[in-house]
Amino acid sequence: MGYGFAWHPVLLNSLLLLAAALLFNRLAGRRYPHSQPAAPAPTPSERVGVSRADLHAALAERGEVVDISEDDLEDILQRAEERSHQRRFGALRCADFMVSEVLSVSAAASSDKALALLRDHRFDALPVTSSDGRLLGEISLRELLAAAGMHPAPLVGQLMDTCPHTSRPDDPIERLIHPFADRGVAHSMVVDGEGRLLGLVAQGDLIAALFREQLERPA
Repeated sequence: MGYGFAWHPVLLNSLLLLAAALLFNRLAGRRYPHSQPAAPAPTPSERVGVSRADLHAALAERGEVVDISEDDLEDILQRAEERSHQRRFGALRCADFMVSEVLSVSAAASSDKALALLRDHRFDALPVTSSDGRLLGEISLRELLAAAGMHPAPLVGQLMDTCPHTSRPDDPIERLIHPFADRGVAHSMVVDGEGRLLGLVAQGDLIAALFREQLERPA
């Protein structure tokens, strides 16, 4: 058949197949050729604790099926680490390290007023409370800056995050390690059983608590 066979039908068919693949993936909203996604960077707690890769390796070594999901197993290990820390360093509660004098704002306040409070006190966020002190949400500097210049100025209740991270006074301080280290939570609002705001625990408070306990450990 001569060298023309390499051009027709081999090259022609290959080009047609490639064009069909490109068209199909373009219509499907995918990139072609497919690339292997980069492995996500390990979280801070995974770098010093048990990671999901460690779970995979341990389960593979056992060579048997365990009737529990990876999420449940990871949660059990996390709680075990918290209890181990409490046993070594003692029971540290959120109430022991929270800042009780917390500046708050009402949901009916204007965003301009809330922004002025944040700038005057150099805060990144403010808790939003009701008249009886119940926590309604949280308003951050980013949300207020995005609304700056609007006329009329929106109310805080229209911009606030209604699901801020919360803790109870008796919660162990170790419970905040994973939210602070892995999920980017900057602070946790401490509330009582009825949802009233009692204080705030920030990342710096957690670091100070763990550092103090490290210093007080017997040699």
